[in-house]
Amino acid sequence: MVNNSSIDWLFPWPDEALLAVATELIAADNRLIPGEFRQSIIEHHVDVHKSVIDVSQDFVTTLRRQNYVTPRNFLDFIATYQVHTGFTKICLSVCPSVANLALAAKLESLIRTCETRNMGQNRTKGRPRRRKSD
Repeated sequence: MVNNSSIDWLFPWPDEALLAVATELIAADNRLIPGEFRQSIIEHHVDVHKSVIDVSQDFVTTLRRQNYVTPRNFLDFIATYQVHTGFTKICLSVCPSVANLALAAKLESLIRTCETRNMGQNRTKGRPRRRKSD
């Protein structure tokens, strides 16, 4: 009985706390993030974290599996964003043509995926329905 029980000691941060932490971590003097986009990026981080909490609650109700979303996840999310932003800026400054080729390849792959999915949907729409045999 003890092995299958857990205590949820983790409480979600209020929106004001999420905004304050994100505002502090994504500093105004950060050269990697343009000033005009800073507030919207901060709000996006908060919205994504809150949506993960909502989806995790749905996950528990539908699949009966717990996914813990902690304040540490929020801090890691912001840190990963900053590392990725810095890495992208470095790649673009060192070799912009290679970075543009990589982006073009990813976009082409995304377009092919969308076209494939659309073809699959069109195929199922045109099929006649099978009759149930008695």
